[in-house]
Amino acid sequence: LDLSIPPLSLFAALLALMEALTLSWLLITGSLAPFLIASASLLIAGLAIALAWRRIGRETLALRDLLAAPAYCLARIPTLLRFFTNRQIGWIRSDRS
Repeated sequence: LDLSIPPLSLFAALLALMEALTLSWLLITGSLAPFLIASASLLIAGLAIALAWRRIGRETLALRDLLAAPAYCLARIPTLLRFFTNRQIGWIRSDRS
């Protein structure tokens, strides 16, 4: 069950991508509903992260580091793309010496 939850940076990147896609859809078609739903999802996720940090994360993570999280998510995009495109199929045995 623990492995079925994606990393938070992947979740945030997917929410940001959905926001960008629905914004472009809004600009092309004028349909507001998908953009509002994506915006609400992004807002709720941001509020959940902020509330969790406020409740239990302040002792371990400084506010400055929390505010740097979007830049961290952007820096992780190449790693996430490699994860999905260059999947390691075989098992590489560790050196036991």
